[in-house]
Amino acid sequence: MRLVSGQGCSDAFTERIELLADEVKHNTDYKRQFMEWERQKAYEYRKGMQEAKLEAARNFLAEGIVPEIIARCTGLPLEEVQKLAKETCVTKA
Repeated sequence: MRLVSGQGCSDAFTERIELLADEVKHNTDYKRQFMEWERQKAYEYRKGMQEAKLEAARNFLAEGIVPEIIARCTGLPLEEVQKLAKETCVTKA
């Protein structure tokens, strides 16, 4: 607890932990890797959200809901929902 409160190290173990923590803080390669990992996770999250919206739009279209309502409810552009509607019609034919 003394290490956390900033009072310094109390034994060899906590000294080693403090040394490793300082090393990580100042390691630019680690920071760069972490930032890249964060960007990748954010991209994957956005991609997943987009896929979920498209799937919801397809389901709504299958239930006969009009594209204007689907666009408003999912946040997808109306043109994209209309394109999905056309693709759905082609697939059903």
